[in-house]
Amino acid sequence: MNEKSYTPFVSIIIPVYNSAGTLSKCVESITKQTYSNWEIIIVDSNSTDGTREIAIQWCNRLKGRCRYYKINKRFQAAKWNYGVRVCKGDKIFTFESDAYLTPRVLQECVRKVNEGYGGVEIFMDEIWRNKGYLAKCRYYLLYDIPGIRKESIYVNFVNRELYQKIGGHDESISYVEDMDFFLKFKSEELKIAPVEEPILHDSNVSFRWLIYKSLYHSLGLKRMRKKSKNNLNLKSFSHKGMLKRTLQFVVKHPSYGLGIIFLIFLSLTVRGVVKLLS
Repeated sequence: MNEKSYTPFVSIIIPVYNSAGTLSKCVESITKQTYSNWEIIIVDSNSTDGTREIAIQWCNRLKGRCRYYKINKRFQAAKWNYGVRVCKGDKIFTFESDAYLTPRVLQECVRKVNEGYGGVEIFMDEIWRNKGYLAKCRYYLLYDIPGIRKESIYVNFVNRELYQKIGGHDESISYVEDMDFFLKFKSEELKIAPVEEPILHDSNVSFRWLIYKSLYHSLGLKRMRKKSKNNLNLKSFSHKGMLKRTLQFVVKHPSYGLGIIFLIFLSLTVRGVVKLLS
């Protein structure tokens, strides 16, 4: 079966919350895909900026190919799961509102499915709206040496039946729900294929955001460890080789050393507080 004879209907599910700054560009990147058999499901949770208006504009422009829903649950997992329940596609693409597809992503995902893979992982290339010092330090800390991609631990594109079989995203876990989904997917011994066509992640970093992110990330990891009954090492996913590569980078670029040390200290402090209060 070749790509021309198999064109599955893909549902692209986008959870949003105060996403007015990136949503339009996100949806526009989908409209420019070389693969055209798709629909967009936008799931909102009480946004207070212009998110709803932008979403409705795109729904009107794309007619039946884009639909907008509003639910009360705030975090991504609930929105992805809701999107799967109301969508029409037999393939599910879990996306984010601050990310943009490069033109061949969907085409490459379908090609991998044609080859027999149960799921597809897509690498993210970071672009920064906030070009400040801490934003750059966080990029180098997470992505190690610039230009070298970190091992992906996410599954973005899956068969709908498989998504439902493994229970979708865990709504009790926030900020690491996609990592948890990956672990459940791996525990089923399902084949995952990488796609080299990247997603562009349009991150915005502030001090408040760093605190907020560290807190919920720590809480999410704690809940994952409690519920995980498989033999996968959660620690290896978040810390594998990080210290060694970080030190290598700081030696070459010492001006980022203080910022990276601060980010590590912040993360460890928040984790300590979460552990102490639990």
